[in-house]
Amino acid sequence: MSRPPSVVLVCLDSLRADAVGAEGDRRLWARYGVTRPARTPTLDALAAEGVRCSRAYTTAPHTPPAHAALFTGLPPAAHGVRSTFSRALAPGATTLAARLRARGYRTIACYEEDFRPFFESLDLCRGVEERFLGDEEAAVAACGKGPAFLFVHVGDIHHLYGHTEVPASSDENDDFARRFARLREEFPAPGLDGLALDFQYEAVKREAFRRGRLDRIFEEYLFGVEKCDAGRLRRLLGRLERAGLLADSILALFADHGEMAYPWGFFHGGHLAEEVLRVPLVVRAPGRLPPGRTEPAVASLADLPATVLELAGFPDEGCRGSLLPVWRGEEDPAGRRAYSEIWIEDTAATMRRMQESRERGALSEASSRPFLLERAWRGPAWKYLRAGLTPEEEAAVPAAGPGALPDYRLGLAFQRHVHVRPNPILVPAYADLVRRGWIGPDEAEAALASHRPIYPKEALLLPDEDPAETADRLAAAPLDGGAAAFREEALAAFARLGPAPGGETTPVTGPPDLAPREAAEAEAKLRTLGYL
Repeated sequence: MSRPPSVVLVCLDSLRADAVGAEGDRRLWARYGVTRPARTPTLDALAAEGVRCSRAYTTAPHTPPAHAALFTGLPPAAHGVRSTFSRALAPGATTLAARLRARGYRTIACYEEDFRPFFESLDLCRGVEERFLGDEEAAVAACGKGPAFLFVHVGDIHHLYGHTEVPASSDENDDFARRFARLREEFPAPGLDGLALDFQYEAVKREAFRRGRLDRIFEEYLFGVEKCDAGRLRRLLGRLERAGLLADSILALFADHGEMAYPWGFFHGGHLAEEVLRVPLVVRAPGRLPPGRTEPAVASLADLPATVLELAGFPDEGCRGSLLPVWRGEEDPAGRRAYSEIWIEDTAATMRRMQESRERGALSEASSRPFLLERAWRGPAWKYLRAGLTPEEEAAVPAAGPGALPDYRLGLAFQRHVHVRPNPILVPAYADLVRRGWIGPDEAEAALASHRPIYPKEALLLPDEDPAETADRLAAAPLDGGAAAFREEALAAFARLGPAPGGETTPVTGPPDLAPREAAEAEAKLRTLGYL
């Protein structure tokens, strides 16, 4: 009996699908004033050796919930990680690593120090035996003769574009330093002294955004993508090849979400647009999948565990959603769907938990209060977006009682007003101010209500025809039968993929008061982002 194949998962955090040269469609680049081609030869070569999914979608435009779905194959309500720091992985959720470990695989993960709170404290690496902080060479060596499961997270383009998180030499980030120095001269931002590098970078990006220079921001982003492709990714694939892990292994390369310009800045997480939802996904399996094939069927990152297990010869009834029946022509691709959602959370609690992770390398029990921002349902043609709660869901939310967090009350108001300027994270920011006694709840709610909505309550879109998603078909009533049926299908899916969000936002007593240092850090962050 032949040895089972090793499995390698590689995540390039924040990589847009259209930033990959093999993608071809760069219509969305027009909004950034950039017309040149994408230069990603390493990614393109890998796509030519496997199956590239041209309609792959993340379940959430934030790192923790996206990874929870792609590790477990479960929808968000089942895996429990709805936002960045709100919940750890649900106790009953079984990861791909755990399933393979039960079949005799060695299980290994490698990620950077900055992402350690996500993968360890939120239990996203459940089932992983050996964990390495940035040492990809040691992680590859730990795979031994196999079979092994290896997950590698690459965060080089998550927030500091072009800053290699795991440099191969002492001067590898000199180019980033020079480019950032030029950006600071070109877009001087006040109050940078004493801030961490990532806060400084965000402040400079915000100033460039304020001046309407999306082209400069996007070029820095593309620089980060191309440097990662030519550097860290190329080195990783070389290590895998020398270790014999490319010859007959299953390798899946993907992004957890993309990056885009919102009305408040260039990042991810505020709106379920194609730019952050559609991600690259390449599955390479020599002898098991044909090379150089492009698959247009809708795929979700949550489909990855079942697909990998079936490719490895371990179809698992507890893990559904394999893409192989579609790729083999045994299933109608028109039936494939992708569900995505965004929840926002308490900014102060997030800052406190980040401080804990830096000091202790771990996080305490989750205490932030997430609120539903938006959901999306994607089919082969249509995409339905819904902001906030449906009337039925809002009616099911328990009334706020004594001791309820102020952001609970503000969250419901926020959901009624949909997306507001200057930032969806505005609600938790106001909650921070209320908790610290700077403003009262009524004042905060009144301020929230005064902001102008920037996205519709619901929208029905055709992203392939209109990638910028400017034409809402709901505004062109009456809907034809297909469009109306897809909207009803989406609403039914939202109800089915519950539980009702009231279960996530039930009031509880608030987190402890911030320590002076934590309060100062939270205030600095809020000022950097323009809240104060």
